[in-house]
Amino acid sequence: MCKTIGVIDIGSNTIKLLVAKKSNDHCPIIIKSCVSATRISEGLEKNNSALSNTAMINGCNCVEDLIRQADKYNVEDIFIIATSAVRDAVNRHIFTNKIFNRTGKKVRILTGIEEANYIGRGVLLDPVLKNMHNFFLADIGGGSVELIEFNNKHVKQVISLPLGAVRLTDKFVNNISNKITVDVKESISNHIFHAVNNSLFNLNEINKTLVGTGGSIACCRSMLAKKSGKSLLEFPLLMCIEDLSKLYAELSDLNLKNRCLVPGLSENRADIMPVAILTLITLMKILMAENCMYSQNNLRVGIAAEVLS
Repeated sequence: MCKTIGVIDIGSNTIKLLVAKKSNDHCPIIIKSCVSATRISEGLEKNNSALSNTAMINGCNCVEDLIRQADKYNVEDIFIIATSAVRDAVNRHIFTNKIFNRTGKKVRILTGIEEANYIGRGVLLDPVLKNMHNFFLADIGGGSVELIEFNNKHVKQVISLPLGAVRLTDKFVNNISNKITVDVKESISNHIFHAVNNSLFNLNEINKTLVGTGGSIACCRSMLAKKSGKSLLEFPLLMCIEDLSKLYAELSDLNLKNRCLVPGLSENRADIMPVAILTLITLMKILMAENCMYSQNNLRVGIAAEVLS
């Protein structure tokens, strides 16, 4: 019988489960994938980089529930990983100990570079990208953004930056219920430009295709598909900067209550989506990319691929 495993990813905005089994090639066969909008990073920026007690309780409850869901598929093992929010929290070990005491499972806290490399491994297994050899990859999470440059399908350079949508929203948006002002937009864009340009990421070879992954980019595609009247299966994976800019203008001009009514936008992402889209647009401008190709493969696929290999 093929080996079946579960991967639980504790992110800043969501906690996700992937159940997968080994295939004849290197790409795991996905049996189940689900997401819980737990947002354990809420208030992290303003709480001296500490996870709140409520966040830790909600996080533990969610992980316990996802383990129960994974057990329904007779998984041989469950691997729990944590990324930006837990990585940056001063009380991260209190949280991971709580999970261990509740579930008996250890949590592996990934470094930013480890996270980026696993994302890259997962994306390289996407059959949609099989003919792409040289490209940039951007994963926009809640706490961080991972940037990778691929050359002949090998990682040339990789970096993790604290530019996630939840983090930037907490930092720059004083009242999430209001519209996003031009001043806030400029502050966020300048912050992203400064962070990327002053990082170790070499921008000499730009103009490559940009591939994007992560829940926020998936949500962008969902909204654009709804606006076009097409289903996600019919809608192209390629999104242009012009359409994304129009989408940002529309969302940023709405208050939170009206934003929640936008077709294709899940209510749990409505507060952070303007900043997430602005982050994607700004990265596209930095990399001189007119389009962004969406890949549904991700960190969990990369982890599963390593374990199952």
